Amino acid sequence: SGFMIPQYTTAALVSENKSLCFPPSADSIPTSLGQEDHVSMGSISGRKFNQILENLEKILAIELMYAAQALEFRRPCSFSKIIEKNFSIIRSKVAKLEEDRLLKDDINNMVSLVKNKSFVVN
Repeated sequence: SGFMIPQYTTAALVSENKSLCFPPSADSIPTSLGQEDHVSMGSISGRKFNQILENLEKILAIELMYAAQALEFRRPCSFSKIIEKNFSIIRSKVAKLEEDRLLKDDINNMVSLVKNKSFVVN
């Protein structure tokens, strides 16, 4: 299936992020027999934001994995220094996909690279 299943994964994570963006403050629940008519949902917003960030790390990791594979199809062309450096970082953790294999470890390795800010930006 190649990268088909990770594509579904990124689509699901993006969809989940969209639903997590609903503002918790719009759902205040009165308490104490209506004496407290507004309960701040700030803590819920923080938890949702953390989940969105975790999902985004996974999305970026998978997309970078796709990008590295796409560069392989353009070889022997070379790319800018920054792209080649980042390509090397990716390939140090994730091999080119030649045949179907379980991609869980590859995705986890890529997530680690994203979380650790291992990529070159300039």
